[in-house]
Amino acid sequence: MRDTLHPARSLAAGGMHPPCPLPSQPSSPPLRLRLISLESGRSLRSKLRTGFRARGGFGLGVGEEGGGTELSNARLTGCCNIKPPSNPTRMGGSGTSHAPGSFECETWETKRCNESWEWWRKLGSPRYTCAPMVNNSELAFRRLVRKYGCELTYSPMISARKFLALPSDEARLALVEPDPADRPFIVQFAGDDPEHVLEAGRIIERLGVADAIDINLGCPQPQAVRDHYGSILMEEPELVERIVATAARGLGLPVTVKMRVFENRARTVELAQRIQRAGAWLLAVHGRTRSATHHEGECDWTMIRAVKESLRIPVIANGGPVRTRADADRCLRETRCDSVMCAIGLLLDPRLFAREGGPPPDPLALAHEYLDFAAGAPTTPGVSVRDHLQKLLRPLLCPASFRRGGCTDAHRDLWSVLCCNALTSHRQARALLDWYALREGLAQAPAEHPPPLREIKRGLAEPPGEAGGGAGPVGEEADELELEFDAFALFD
Repeated sequence: MRDTLHPARSLAAGGMHPPCPLPSQPSSPPLRLRLISLESGRSLRSKLRTGFRARGGFGLGVGEEGGGTELSNARLTGCCNIKPPSNPTRMGGSGTSHAPGSFECETWETKRCNESWEWWRKLGSPRYTCAPMVNNSELAFRRLVRKYGCELTYSPMISARKFLALPSDEARLALVEPDPADRPFIVQFAGDDPEHVLEAGRIIERLGVADAIDINLGCPQPQAVRDHYGSILMEEPELVERIVATAARGLGLPVTVKMRVFENRARTVELAQRIQRAGAWLLAVHGRTRSATHHEGECDWTMIRAVKESLRIPVIANGGPVRTRADADRCLRETRCDSVMCAIGLLLDPRLFAREGGPPPDPLALAHEYLDFAAGAPTTPGVSVRDHLQKLLRPLLCPASFRRGGCTDAHRDLWSVLCCNALTSHRQARALLDWYALREGLAQAPAEHPPPLREIKRGLAEPPGEAGGGAGPVGEEADELELEFDAFALFD
C-alpha cells in the first residue's frame, strides 16, 4: 500500500509529489492535507519523518494505536497544526475501505493569511494611506491628512534600539505621539536585531497605542546602509525572515513589513513570499529599487502587481506620480493592491485624497491649517514644522523656485528664516506667514505688524504686536537657498 496525499504541497527534499499552488484569493478555504494509510504505524511514522522533515516541511507528531496510525495535534516546525479526526471513519474510493488514521492539516501560513484579512476588514479596509516619513508623519500632519480622506497612518520610522534605550514610557509615547482619533495607526521600527524589534513591539503592544508594528525594509539612504537597517537588509533574506518571524511569533500584535523591489521580478516575488511565510500580516511595496535614494527613475507598478498576485495577505502600493485621488485610484486599478500609500504627494498637498482634480490648493491656507494642528500637539518637533512649511511654501518663497517659474523673488529673507534651525515653533512660523501676507496684501494679513525677522529667528522674545520694525535680511545677507526634499523625510 502507499500513502496518498491530496491536495497539498509536498515539501520533501526528494519531492514525492509535484507542488500544488496555494489558493491565490484571500477568501479561498484553508489548505488541507488528508492522509489515508493501511500501513503499520511504525512504517508510516518512518516515512513521515524522512519525507516531511525537510526544511520548511510539515512537523508531525505520530503515535500508534490499534495497528493503525494516529497523528496527534502537534507543531514541531511551527508550520503545521495536525488535527486528528474526532470520529475516524472508513473512507476510500472504488470500493476500497481504509482503517482509521485520516487527519487534516492547516498550515500556519494559511491560518495567518486568513487572520490577516479578518484584521484588515476590522481596520475598515483602508484604501488611502499616509506613508511613514522621518520628521514628517508626526501627529499634527497625520491629523491634517485624516481630515482630508486618509484612512491609515504610520508613525515616523523609529530605531528599535534607540526606542528601547529611552528612559521611560512617557518618552516613548512622546516619540510615537499616539492619538485615539488617529486610528488605524501603525508604528514603524527599523533595526537588524530580531530581539530589539520584538522587545520594541512588546512595549507598543503593552501600551495599546497602535494596531500593528511595521518593519522597515525601505529606507535606501547612506545612513541606513552604514547602520545596517532599511533596504540594505533586503540583500539578506534569511535575516529578514528571522526578524519578521521572531516578531510575528512573539507578539499578539500584527506585524507588517514595508519593502522596495529588486530589478529582478522573480527575486522580488521570492522575498515577498518569504516575508509572508515568516508571518507578516500585510506588505507595503515601494516600486523603486534601493538605488533610487532620491526617488529618481520610474516607479514600477507592474512589479508591485506581480507581488500582489503572488501573495495571500493584503498589499499596499507605494510610489509613483500620485498627486490626486484619481491618480491614487488608478494606482489601485493597475496594481490590484488593497491600498495606496503616498508620501511626496501628501507633503505637497495634504488634501490629495479628497481632491478629484482642478486647481491646486492655496499653499498659504494649507500652511495655516497645519500650524493649527501643530499648536494642538505640543510634542510636534520643530524640524517637522520647518520641513512641512518648506514643502508647502517653496513656490511662494524660494528664490530657486522663482528661477524655475515660481511666484516671486521678493521674499528670500523669509525663506532664509524658514530654512534656519532656529525656527522651532508654530508661533515663529505663524509670524513668518504674517509677514508674507502683509507684504502681498492678502486677506490673511494681521492688523498689526508682526515682530521683526531677527526676533522671530531668536524665538520671539517679545510678544507679537509689541515690536515694530521692517523685514530686512536676517543677520548676514540672505542666501539663495536651493532646498531639495529631505531625502530621509521622503525615503518611503
